[in-house]
Amino acid sequence: MRVAVAPPRLELSGAKLRLALETLVARSDEHGGVEAYVEAVKIKSALFRDALAAPLDFRTFRILCAHMSTVRRRIGRHAEPDAFPETSNR
Repeated sequence: MRVAVAPPRLELSGAKLRLALETLVARSDEHGGVEAYVEAVKIKSALFRDALAAPLDFRTFRILCAHMSTVRRRIGRHAEPDAFPETSNR
């Protein structure tokens, strides 16, 4: 039996994005500065590039979701094994 799953929604807010950027810049010194943040983003980008170079399996899908904070909070029922074929077709 297939479970009907509503597609995830992406909600963007200019005010929230601005606050997130301001917070990132203000706190970057606590974690090695902007340079360290940029290096971490490069590593994360390589992780995604390598993971998506081949067909996406459920385990890799879950790993990628864990590395996206906005997805991690919302993925819920979409990251269950029974829903994965539905999710991967979108």
